[in-house]
This record gives sequence, C-alpha cells and structure tokens, in this order.
Amino acid sequence: NVPESEITIDDLCYKPIWGRGCIVNSPLGYWASSLERVRREPDILGHILSCITFSVATDCMSEIGVPLSPNVVFGGYEGKNYTNATAILITYLLNNLELEEQNIGARAWEAKLLELMESKPLKHFGMDISY
Repeated sequence: NVPESEITIDDLCYKPIWGRGCIVNSPLGYWASSLERVRREPDILGHILSCITFSVATDCMSEIGVPLSPNVVFGGYEGKNYTNATAILITYLLNNLELEEQNIGARAWEAKLLELMESKPLKHFGMDISY
C-alpha cells in the first residue's frame, strides 16, 4: 500500500532521455508544455499547422525535445484535416515494470486520476473524458 501523497507522475513516467523529463503527448507539447508560451502565441492554429508541416522545428518540440505527431494528439478528423479535430488526446506514458508488485504505485496513481476525472462535472464545460 503506497500513500497517495508520495506518488507523482514524475515517479512513474517513462523518461527516455536522461534529465529531460517525461513523455507526455498532448497539443500543449507544440509549445514544450509551457502554458506561458501558449498565452504569448498570437496565432495558435497557425502555430499548430506550422508544427504539423515542419515537426522538427525547434519551437515545435515537446518538453523533452522530440517532435509530436498530430495523430497522437488529435482525434475525430478525416484524412489529414487535423484542424477539424473533434478530440484532443493526452497520453501519459508510464513505466510498465516487469513484476506486478513494482507497479503498485502506478496503479494507485491511475486510480486517483480516474477518481478525479469522474468526480468533476466536465460535461458542464462541454467535455467528455474517455479512457
């Protein structure tokens, strides 16, 4: 049994590049997961389209410095019409350790996240959460 207060995403996530942080796939990754950079962005859609076209541009890299593929952060579109996406996808990659008892922390974190997501009235904001 692991106390909830001791488990963070940083403890559980997959970190392929030493010292660079976790792999989290989300549209925010087009701004290196910086909300401040998004707020300063004068043309959010234009930036996303630019990043989709030239994914290796330095201002389009994720927080750990890797390019994002639009098909892992957007859903509900036809062909390559990413601007018509009806879904935003956020994926936290967690370590999946070999022994079941090594995954207790990850299971506790996931249970708490699901509890939090189910407890909020997200429909009020026009959002559906699927997992």
